[in-house]
Amino acid sequence: MEPTSVFDRLVVELTAEERHDLLRKIRNSSAISDVPLYVRTEPAGEEASPIEERYNRLGVFAKFVLALKAFFSGRSPIEVFTDSLIARVAAEIERRSPGLMDPKHGVFLAAFEDEIEALKKSSRFFYYYLQASIERQRSDFYAFLASIDLEETHRRLLAETDPFAYARANPKASEHETREAINGAFSIIMGDIGDGPRAAMYRDARSLNCLKALAAVPFEDIQASFSPLSVGGPKVCYMYLIKDKLFELADILSAFKEPPSVSIVESLIVYSLQERLDDAKFDMSETLKGELERAEEALAGIRRFNERVALTDMLRFASRDLFYRPAEIPGGEDWFSIYKSFWRQRIDSALGRYLQERKRTKLVAEISEFTGKPGLDSFPNIGREGEDAIPLRQARTLAFLATFCSSVFLDDINRALKILLIEGEFYKKENLVEFTDSYNEILKLPDAIRAYDRKLAPSGEFGTPYVEALKDAASPQSRKRRMQEAIRAAEAEADGIIRRSLEALKILENIIAGVLHGEVGGRYDSVSDLVFLDGKNNKAYLKSLEFARTQCSRAALLLDELTVLDGKVFGT
Repeated sequence: MEPTSVFDRLVVELTAEERHDLLRKIRNSSAISDVPLYVRTEPAGEEASPIEERYNRLGVFAKFVLALKAFFSGRSPIEVFTDSLIARVAAEIERRSPGLMDPKHGVFLAAFEDEIEALKKSSRFFYYYLQASIERQRSDFYAFLASIDLEETHRRLLAETDPFAYARANPKASEHETREAINGAFSIIMGDIGDGPRAAMYRDARSLNCLKALAAVPFEDIQASFSPLSVGGPKVCYMYLIKDKLFELADILSAFKEPPSVSIVESLIVYSLQERLDDAKFDMSETLKGELERAEEALAGIRRFNERVALTDMLRFASRDLFYRPAEIPGGEDWFSIYKSFWRQRIDSALGRYLQERKRTKLVAEISEFTGKPGLDSFPNIGREGEDAIPLRQARTLAFLATFCSSVFLDDINRALKILLIEGEFYKKENLVEFTDSYNEILKLPDAIRAYDRKLAPSGEFGTPYVEALKDAASPQSRKRRMQEAIRAAEAEADGIIRRSLEALKILENIIAGVLHGEVGGRYDSVSDLVFLDGKNNKAYLKSLEFARTQCSRAALLLDELTVLDGKVFGT
């Protein structure tokens, strides 16, 4: 059973009406503010000029005062002037963020740690959602997000790159023509994405990267640097201890000049809730509304930190760099390559399934011609459909074996093999043992398949644990794991039946070939009474024996091809 991806569950498997209903619930639950989380504070006008230029523009009196201060301090007038500008920064910090920093002693105060703690709680809200999406299934999540941001592109990709749909519309197209058409459509669609949609996706991808970086900030390390200077005193932290970590934090926070879009926040939440969509008791609208409110609270917490903490000015003071400004952090630029790679792999996979289906259709026709029946034998449980039916990948192969036994083996070749078994005087006893075992293996195959079919019933050995797994209310993960265990157990026994049958057919073919054409002393030798088998009908019998050999050979070849299509290869 091929696992269903989150993208398929949220996008492909939903009908148009279900998808529109999901999007409507998302949009109706929107509670995300578009107020920027960060407002950059930049030196402007004169403040952005080099120190020397600003000093030279001072009046005579101001320069005289600075010269006196320089004389008594043993420093240059420029250094004294710089100190005055740093002092202005300290005054601005105290105005905007009172009680967070002690510039005189170069320490952050306990209130600053409280602000860091509040920011940590707000930032970590998104950790779970990021882990469930871009951390584990980045390309799937980008594709899901693009299905909302690039809705027209998404619609075209689903419709125009489906090889099965193309083949239905162009039944005479060859495999090569189908592949070329699908790949051509993919290239055109990707090239048609406009600048506006590309920019929107880039902004969202960048926001994701920023949220991820913020959630990963080592806040605990920053907080661990705070300690009391005296027993029982308040906690403080010398600026130099955490300065580098705060530079990294400032770079991340400054990236939120544009807040995460509604699409980003909603997509993160919906993506994490996807396994609960099938639960009839799950209220998507209420859950989404509550989670969006919590997300808005978290974003508001980040916004409050930036409003209350003059971090850029604090770092200018701590580094004595009046022109420091947070750096632009990279991220999000690779969204298009990831998105394109996702669809490239998805299309290649679809083309592979299409080619497999063509092979399967051709093989079904060959099987029908071989067995002389328009279809395959059916069973109550093998290949049965329904919620409680085990999705068995070998259903078609087992049905072929049953049909071969009922229409070819018993009707056309059993008599010839039975005569050889009863009357044949094998030169090599081991050939007789192998022939007997292989003949009995095929002869008993219908009973083995019927017994296996009973095990697949809802009350059978394999069906019971599968049905119980379906009812597992512990968790979606537990239910999925138990269902897969039941499927694996059922498929393992089916593989055993198929493998033994394939080995038996190949041995029968080799032994008959040895009987009719084998060399003396070879691996498969003849029988001493070959010319007397079936009495007066010996010539006709030898022809029937050769026919039996070709039928066993052809059955083995068809069985080999079927097992490959089932995703299994048995070597003998």
